[in-house]
Amino acid sequence: MAGSTSFGQLMQLGHVVPDLKAGIQYWLDRGVGPFYEMSHVRLPVQVYRGEPTDVDMGVALSYSGPIQIELIVQHNDAPSLYRDFLAEHPDGGLHHLAFLTESLEEAIAAGDSLRTPMVQQWTDQIGGRYAYLERRSPAEPYIELLEATPTLLGFFEQIEKEARGWDGEDPHRVVG
Repeated sequence: MAGSTSFGQLMQLGHVVPDLKAGIQYWLDRGVGPFYEMSHVRLPVQVYRGEPTDVDMGVALSYSGPIQIELIVQHNDAPSLYRDFLAEHPDGGLHHLAFLTESLEEAIAAGDSLRTPMVQQWTDQIGGRYAYLERRSPAEPYIELLEATPTLLGFFEQIEKEARGWDGEDPHRVVG
């Protein structure tokens, strides 16, 4: 895969924000859009630092060229990297770089070899799996690993296609 790393293909800049609408507007003002928002996402399997958790989050996605822009807001106080990040950075900011990977296990092992062990993991309603790797310093973003499944890739391809042909109309679209 061209442009791949030991984690897979870099495909996303993930931002944690205190206000999703303001985060969307920031990017819309810079010509990025449209954004697809999922208001309340609660994944069936959530583990943070080895313990179960129950994060209720809002997520908005768009693309700038081939790079996905993800905005995340956490609605509750459940333990998570998002909650901890906002405690450090109340205004929000770049939280993670996300990589598409063919093998989540191999990418996690690559993180272990770089002294960046897995600290958070999710499984969604249709079996998609995601993991976050620890950062080595507060100045670094986390690494998110997204297991490349046909459903996930199809969803992302549709959003990227809409962004490529976006004419500025209907900038904020609610999904689900």
